[in-house]
Amino acid sequence: MIRVKVNAKYRYNPAPLDQYQPPHGVRCGLLAPGDVVRVVNLPRCPKANVMGHCHIQHPVNGTLLGLVCIGSLEKITSK
Repeated sequence: MIRVKVNAKYRYNPAPLDQYQPPHGVRCGLLAPGDVVRVVNLPRCPKANVMGHCHIQHPVNGTLLGLVCIGSLEKITSK
């Protein structure tokens, strides 16, 4: 299992768990597969990587997109 870093950007490609129970951003139409997201730690919430999950937000406007499985996040590689 990978570990994610807080404030790092990742590409969202939903794992089976997030396909079955999509995060809030997908249900509201703010998040789609292939979108770039930023990992955040929220106050009074479990930190990133606890139980294989983390909170994500939109990298530009800071909108909270929900709690996702870290298996749904891929490192962004530059070519």
